[in-house]
Amino acid sequence: MTDLFAAPQDAWQRVSPALATRDRVVAAAFWLPFAVAGVVVAVLPLPVWARVLGGAVAVVALVGLAVDWSLAERRRARRGYLETDDEVLLTEGVMFRSMTVVPYGRLQYVDVEAGPLQRRLGIATLTVHTASPRTAAELPGLPADEAARLRGVLTERVRERGAGV
Repeated sequence: MTDLFAAPQDAWQRVSPALATRDRVVAAAFWLPFAVAGVVVAVLPLPVWARVLGGAVAVVALVGLAVDWSLAERRRARRGYLETDDEVLLTEGVMFRSMTVVPYGRLQYVDVEAGPLQRRLGIATLTVHTASPRTAAELPGLPADEAARLRGVLTERVRERGAGV
């Protein structure tokens, strides 16, 4: 089944390790408030059912954080792209894997964006758009200079074919 997602000569270009750091920071920002709130409720002089519920919320939040934290690197390692003569291929996923093939002739435009955390980590997200909104594909975690280079290359290849961008 892995052949379904294999690139020619397995030449996938992988994203930056900083993407795992970004994912861990986002996971901590999401899960830690729940954990703190659960612990606070668990130690306050409240009815037993409320304290038990608070403890359960804290445990679930800490387990969620641990899972997100441990999977961040695996998710990052599965993201990648491959430029060919006729298309760009994007792949992602640990449990549910996907590969998106975007022919240059169908490409409409390319976005590069980076929020404050991404800029601090030196990474950006590249999004390729086609005429169909369902086939837009996103590639987070590219080093900022690589995202700019790839945007330029994709734009040039589309112009050479007289379509899109």
